[in-house]
Amino acid sequence: MHREFPAGASELMEEDRRHFMKVMGASMALAGLGMTGCRRWPEEHILPYSERPEGTMPGVPDFYATIMEVEGIATGQLVTSYNGRPTKIDGNPDHSGSGGASSRYGQATILDLYDPDRSRDPRNGFGEKRLRTTWKKWDKWSGEHFEALRTNRGEGFWILSEGTSSPSIRMQQARLREQFPEATWVTWDPLADTNSLAGLESAFGGRFRPQYKIDNAKFMLSLDCDFLGMHPDMLVMACDWAAGRQPDHGSISRLIVVEPGLTATGSSADDRFGMRSADIVVLAARIAAKMTGNAALAAPFENSGVETPFLDVLVENIEAHPGESVVLPGPSQPPIVHHLAALINEASGSAGRTVSYTRLPSDVMQTASIEALASAMHDGTVDTLLMLGGNPSYNMPADLGFREALGKVAHSIHLSYEDNETSQQSEWHLNRAHALECWGDGRAWDGTYGICQPLILPLFDGRSPLEILAQVTASDTTAGFELVRQTFNTLKPEAGASLGFDPEWRATLHSGALKDSASVKEAPKVRRAGLDSMVT
Repeated sequence: MHREFPAGASELMEEDRRHFMKVMGASMALAGLGMTGCRRWPEEHILPYSERPEGTMPGVPDFYATIMEVEGIATGQLVTSYNGRPTKIDGNPDHSGSGGASSRYGQATILDLYDPDRSRDPRNGFGEKRLRTTWKKWDKWSGEHFEALRTNRGEGFWILSEGTSSPSIRMQQARLREQFPEATWVTWDPLADTNSLAGLESAFGGRFRPQYKIDNAKFMLSLDCDFLGMHPDMLVMACDWAAGRQPDHGSISRLIVVEPGLTATGSSADDRFGMRSADIVVLAARIAAKMTGNAALAAPFENSGVETPFLDVLVENIEAHPGESVVLPGPSQPPIVHHLAALINEASGSAGRTVSYTRLPSDVMQTASIEALASAMHDGTVDTLLMLGGNPSYNMPADLGFREALGKVAHSIHLSYEDNETSQQSEWHLNRAHALECWGDGRAWDGTYGICQPLILPLFDGRSPLEILAQVTASDTTAGFELVRQTFNTLKPEAGASLGFDPEWRATLHSGALKDSASVKEAPKVRRAGLDSMVT
């Protein structure tokens, strides 16, 4: 006993229970006295509502329609708000970009709103001199700086932005072109589908986007296209694909996937063929040659050594479903594959039925590639770089040397949710407002116009890209609501300048989308002359 317990322990055990409780009570009293003397908790008063806010019912959730932009494509959302706080995100059944479905990205957006690592204030300076600052100081500096740039016609002024389809942003771009005619706009997204844009521009001689109607297709051929898992319009395409898989309809559509690695679409296919990504162009050229009867399309690949034993099966399925088949090329495939796919769909009679095309708007102001921006930064000709979102220092191709080139820019400004790698290298870091905290707008994959409305005041007084651009252009107002409302008045059927009560505005806010605002679908003729040069 004495080896396990200190001296006097046995004496304590010999006393009665009442003595033991006295000793323990005295110990607890002393402990409480010590804690009270060391720490004083702040005095707080909790008061109930004296009057309940109008239009609210405690404990009853409200639902609001809004949108979320990912890589420039707006998706409709229906957000649940509980006692004034957003708590859950679902799909908006009244929006053509979601049809009531929600992606894993959309549902996770609510976590970004309450992320404790979000940036909470602007910062200014470099290294050890980098300090927290205020929006008031930013307003003063930016007003003087951009006024000086305005007198210089915007020479050396570049804007690097994430992809966006916002008509309000386009209106600000028009103002930038007027005030800073020598300024340049660059769009950068790490996973942007630039191959499809280039391929269809070669095929049709303009900027087009494919619009698939796969619920009308009896046979689908995916050429490295994960349209069920990674496509910008995957929510709609997944629903359309499922609609054709109902056995009660008497027939089930067939899906064949050719891809280098297993994807969500490949795991759901009736047949899947593994193929190197670089070899898929050979398969596409051989299918196009058989469908069009032009053997010259496949001639350059005769000695490629690529075997396509399933070629005849694919061609037979396409020919067996005239006007009811569709070939879908993936974003990682080169532009020639997208051009060939458009040609195959036209030859099978599917153009205008299972696949149509919508025109994309032309650029509002001077634009350039990310390579041109990096080159100008290295040359030291970029005086002011305004970065709206993203983290280019982290995800830009390493061979461009963006991280090193950023140090050569005289004035760098980064608007971001987090104080990330790019922000820490910039002269100014501005904390960005979440999509659930600000007004905005955007267009869905099919061109439908939607409004992004806030469900909560900015938790950390952040600002949106639209508000920053309005400040740069010295607009009459920098309030997001008024900027979006002005844009809406130019888009609605009966244009007007009023900011008062408008039933169309209220209806659009309620449903999340402007009625009949989708882009017109076309079936342009595929140009074959340019294709011959691309193949060779």
